[in-house]
Amino acid sequence: MSYPFASMGDVLADLNRRGVTDLDERAALIQDYIDHANGDAGYSHDHYISELGEAHSMVIAAHSGEASECILWNVDHYLALNRNAAVVKRATAATRKYGTGCIGSAANCGMTALHKKVETRIAGLVGKEDAVLFPSEFTTFAGAIAQLAGKKDLIVFDRECHTAIVNGLKLSEAKWVSFNHNRIDNLADKLARYKDEYEHIFVVVESAYSTSGDLAPLKEIVSLKEYYPFLLYVDESHTFGIYGDRGQGYCQTQGVTEQVDFITASLSKATAGSGGFIATQKAYCSLLRWSDAYVFETCFPPSDAAAVLASLDEIEKHPELIADLHEKNRCMRERLKARGFNLGKSQSPIIPIYIKNPCTLHAIADDLRAEGICTTRIDHPTVKSSEGRIRLVLNVTHSRDDIFVIVDALERLSHKHQLIDDTTPSAAKEKLDFASILDSVTAQSNKRGEIMTIAILKIMNMDAIVRDFPLESSELVLDRLEQLLRNTLRGDDQVGRYEQSGLGIVLKGIDPSKAAGLCARLIEKVDAYDWGRVVPGISVHTSIHIINASDQALAG
Repeated sequence: MSYPFASMGDVLADLNRRGVTDLDERAALIQDYIDHANGDAGYSHDHYISELGEAHSMVIAAHSGEASECILWNVDHYLALNRNAAVVKRATAATRKYGTGCIGSAANCGMTALHKKVETRIAGLVGKEDAVLFPSEFTTFAGAIAQLAGKKDLIVFDRECHTAIVNGLKLSEAKWVSFNHNRIDNLADKLARYKDEYEHIFVVVESAYSTSGDLAPLKEIVSLKEYYPFLLYVDESHTFGIYGDRGQGYCQTQGVTEQVDFITASLSKATAGSGGFIATQKAYCSLLRWSDAYVFETCFPPSDAAAVLASLDEIEKHPELIADLHEKNRCMRERLKARGFNLGKSQSPIIPIYIKNPCTLHAIADDLRAEGICTTRIDHPTVKSSEGRIRLVLNVTHSRDDIFVIVDALERLSHKHQLIDDTTPSAAKEKLDFASILDSVTAQSNKRGEIMTIAILKIMNMDAIVRDFPLESSELVLDRLEQLLRNTLRGDDQVGRYEQSGLGIVLKGIDPSKAAGLCARLIEKVDAYDWGRVVPGISVHTSIHIINASDQALAG
């Protein structure tokens, strides 16, 4: 009989379904799953490192003691400042001056001058009056939310928010309800429904979501403040330090800082320390300094405060670190999409490879680890069983060779485990990739009663361009193609990328019968363009497929 559980999530779900409460029985079933996993590739959560390098390290399996050198794709130090010489030097100097650890909590004289400098520096950087430091990133989110929201309040949070945030909801006395991930219409419905029932409504989102890499539509969320009263809480853990010209975060790049009431983030990622912060108006910070998480837990060490300050200095002095990270993110995504991988709607340096079948997910993750590639397998109960994924976290020290290795390994193993089917017609793949845009256009068409048509402009030789020219060549082609189309189309037409090898054009208000003629003229202009001016030695060949808002093919 085959083993009945594919993941620890299945074990926990089984215990819950059967209502098992006995301590020994619960512990025995969990231990049995770990023993079963260790009999194969090893229980992934028991692996540890002997030393932390940058993109490579020795990884040790706890059950066997076997060590192997791996490329690490699960390190959140996006800018690798944990190994930066200037950062290490200042953290070491702080340890010599202040010693290890802190003498107590922040409310009991546990803070140092370095901690206060961090608060002032961060508040100024993210554009708020004051900032409060917490001992860990978990207590930052859990403690702050519990302190801010009272029994007459409501918290509306994105369904994909981190577990630490969800624990904050549970610890608070407020009511709470989720909205569908990144769905502005669903959020608006919740705000409209509850706007008169609570003293305060808090909307809680992440700027970049830790398991999907999706970026929050912050401008659209902020725009809802024109219609509904609410306080906006944005967790910038995976964007602070790596978005903005000085690492201010995603709120700053979207121009919404003033409309965001609370900005919070971990200090253990881009800034290579520990702990977390929440930045807001001064009076709210005074309130937060009486939260249990602030008063009753020891501060993080002075060496970490020094590391954060040094990291912020390095980010400000070397903006190329951020630029390099995002360039590598773009190039890696381009290669993965060209090989047919499902990256969802992710955009940040968190890159998910979605694999619906749990057995396939486990097999590919185990094979990657056997080949010296260390990734994070995310499955049930963190996400639904059908939403499993391998999460890759890109950092600035990953080389182009590291990117080639992981992409090639994923492609080979995906063929081995039949995740990617070579027999799938290319047209079917296009339709699958374009599904989200079709859904969106259909919804808009039905809501507004407008005529909408989609033209899929396909670059037929993009695979050859990716293969034969530098990685950035295809991006340059898409940039110029988008510019050419925008200069040709009317101002209210929309052009939006839908995949690595082409563009989706939403033609608003144009009858489908007239769209074919317009697109034919566009093709003529694209084909006549001197593409050698963009990337010497290339030519671009295109075709257009026209689809109406009902997903019916009209022309090819």
